Amino acid sequence: DEERRHLGRRRRRRPCHVLDLCAAPGSKSLQTLDQMNSYNNNNDDDDENDNSQQLHDNSKGLLIANDSNRSRLMTVIRRSRATPSRSHLVLNASDGRHFP
Repeated sequence: DEERRHLGRRRRRRPCHVLDLCAAPGSKSLQTLDQMNSYNNNNDDDDENDNSQQLHDNSKGLLIANDSNRSRLMTVIRRSRATPSRSHLVLNASDGRHFP
């Protein structure tokens, strides 16, 4: 949670990767995705001028949103469709205690 809270405040040179094991109903995950997108939009100019970022052209961050209850995860899916994103969102339904 501490990392998520400061995500929008710090400048990062590499894409951010976040794992949310209890994602439903999606408020926390979508807020994190929004912060990741905000960061990506603010740093696009820096990325264009930095040749080392070419390896990450298609990778502006990754959020894995997991919940053990499939019907609750459907809420996250419905809500995420309304969120324009430049980061990648992966949704998964499994028990977080046994996450791969």
